[in-house]
Amino acid sequence: MSNVDEILKELNDIFVQVFKDENLNISYDTTAEDIQEWDSFSNIELILDIESRFDIHFDLSELINIDNVGKLAEYILDKQS
Repeated sequence: MSNVDEILKELNDIFVQVFKDENLNISYDTTAEDIQEWDSFSNIELILDIESRFDIHFDLSELINIDNVGKLAEYILDKQS
């Protein structure tokens, strides 16, 4: 993936799968507060699916600093560089 927009498209597919909502459309500014079903269990599933899809691994310190989907996409982009 070469830019954040491409990563956001991939992330949207993962979010649709995890939350089982074909109409879900995330953006750079999406947070857990924007998705009613986003709880600690779904967060774990999201991270595991993201790590698998992008072949990366997050450290706990990184996860603590992610406060929206855009920051998540930026971390993914950095890890792929």
